[in-house]
Amino acid sequence: MLVVDDDQAVGAVIKAILVAGGYDVMTAPDGLEAWHMTEEFSGTIGLVITDVMMPNMDGLELSRRLNATHPDLPILLISTFVSPAMVKDLGLRAKFLEKPFSLQALLDIVHSAFNRSWFSEDQVANAA
Repeated sequence: MLVVDDDQAVGAVIKAILVAGGYDVMTAPDGLEAWHMTEEFSGTIGLVITDVMMPNMDGLELSRRLNATHPDLPILLISTFVSPAMVKDLGLRAKFLEKPFSLQALLDIVHSAFNRSWFSEDQVANAA
């Protein structure tokens, strides 16, 4: 799993929650570094959780690129400033979780990415 957030504290908290939940987690400080990581990583990335507003490359552009190159890769956009409707209007194949979110909401949506129900549900969902 890859967590992308320019706020190191937020990224660290999300990583800690997911590691405690039994997941392997890598982190990146922005979309550009995350893009390079997804292209260079020799293993499988099962989910990308990305903030929307970031320097260098935002989460929307990262999602566009990943949708084009890795169409089956689940993407979870997290933001305070974007709505589920905006994500849907952009035509991104991603789900959305509004900040702040609960620990349980995060774990529930992450679990759905790994139990293969991700793509059987609506493409964009507000899980908060």
